[in-house]
Amino acid sequence: MTGSVNFDRAAGFYDETRGFPESVIERIGPFLADAAQLTGDETVLEVGIGTGRISLPLAPYVERICGIDISPKMLQKLLDKRNDAAVFPTVGDAHYLPFADDSIDVVLVTHVFHLVDNPLAVLAEIRRVLKPGGCLLHTFGRFGYADAMQPISEAWRPYSEKSTRKAKWSNTEDLASPNGWETVRTAEFAYDYDTCPAEFLECVEGRIWSSTWYIPEDDLHAGAAAIRAAVDAHFNGDPNTVVPTVRHYHAHIIIPTDI
Repeated sequence: MTGSVNFDRAAGFYDETRGFPESVIERIGPFLADAAQLTGDETVLEVGIGTGRISLPLAPYVERICGIDISPKMLQKLLDKRNDAAVFPTVGDAHYLPFADDSIDVVLVTHVFHLVDNPLAVLAEIRRVLKPGGCLLHTFGRFGYADAMQPISEAWRPYSEKSTRKAKWSNTEDLASPNGWETVRTAEFAYDYDTCPAEFLECVEGRIWSSTWYIPEDDLHAGAAAIRAAVDAHFNGDPNTVVPTVRHYHAHIIIPTDI
């Protein structure tokens, strides 16, 4: 068993706290199909498919999507909402993909490399299963907060660094050229999102973010207290103050350089 992060504990709240607004979900499929120049007959493998929040919107634009995830509970959530989508998940480890060499047209990865035990081993497995001419479709969100929220995130930052688990590949954009891959195309879209200090505080105190799962209890409580002090200082004590912000969803199309 690897030291990768298992999201079983998040299955009950994952879609509620990580999902896109309905209007944005409708954009995911066509956006990714256009970014990756899909023709509709591809076999896609999503590594870390989870509840299917990316694969289900993409499914109408490809032949089929296979998925792998170490969390049975996350996959059960996917199955509960799959309906007739051609999405076929299995429990498995990203370090040992149960697929033949040169068998997959596109490998889809979203927010995974910082969660696995050995990112380079996972990348090598992706290279192995990709067909000649295939690509890695690496997608990620940039959920930077508006300026008004900076005092909140800054108050939490020293405590977030108390995590006992350190990401082994914190900047996933660095996966390309240093490791035998080349980014050949990028795309992104933005959407409006309202947040508030209370939402941030809930993610900390409720250990919603996976980064909080590895922070000692005393540090978590101290961090929450620092956030509350920042709310008093910058939001007149009202944690429900609405802060409009903009979120960005990115897609990088990456190919091996040894093709």
